[in-house]
Amino acid sequence: MNGVRTPAYLKLKYTYPLLLVIIVMCANFGIGRAAMGVIYVVPLGDKIMHMIFNFFLVLVFLEPVSRKVSEIDLIHRTAIRRVGLILLFVTLEEASQYYLPNRSLDSLDLIFNWMGIGLGSVFWKFRMLHIQRLRADFSSAG
Repeated sequence: MNGVRTPAYLKLKYTYPLLLVIIVMCANFGIGRAAMGVIYVVPLGDKIMHMIFNFFLVLVFLEPVSRKVSEIDLIHRTAIRRVGLILLFVTLEEASQYYLPNRSLDSLDLIFNWMGIGLGSVFWKFRMLHIQRLRADFSSAG
């Protein structure tokens, strides 16, 4: 994009989805519980991690939309579809824990997932507004 830098958290765009798959698989099979024990020392640490992880999940999946599409209406429609898919995936993944022996269905996990998705979407929207202003300033200066 004209004059807009890629944030550092998005430089490795394939690393984050791969990390997501690894974490979910490890949790589903009960691998690495000792390493994750640090999270449980902090009050609501597990829930906060759900929120942070989903915040960045939204940013990683929405950033390519803002980079490849120039029409604002199309950007928003595509973003809404992607956020909907993320909500569906996260909800189904949490619901699947009911059927796994070493996992448990926790409604607070789901709520914190949704909060992270919501915060990530709002952050992305404000970032898009900032990029629009930068584009307008850049085009009027040139």
